[in-house]
Amino acid sequence: MFTTLKTEISDAIKDAKKNSALSAKKTYTIVHDAVAKAAKDLKGGAKEVRKLSGESVSSAVKALEDAGEASRDTVSAAVSGTVDGIRHAPAEMM
Repeated sequence: MFTTLKTEISDAIKDAKKNSALSAKKTYTIVHDAVAKAAKDLKGGAKEVRKLSGESVSSAVKALEDAGEASRDTVSAAVSGTVDGIRHAPAEMM
């Protein structure tokens, strides 16, 4: 599941960069949507949430660095997208 998350985030950031549409807002949306989708499938509680958070932020930052777009704003947007994506997860998961 985490491999799919990494690939989804990385591919979406590459596509946005290629189309000259990569911004902090776009980064937020990419990460938020991917995390929210992955969080629906979690069953392990807080440990899996922690791992999901770490994996999503690290893969987003790596993709931003690879694209040459790892600014303070885009990295902050990736972190915010992760937090908000998890916040929308079902309450029983927490």
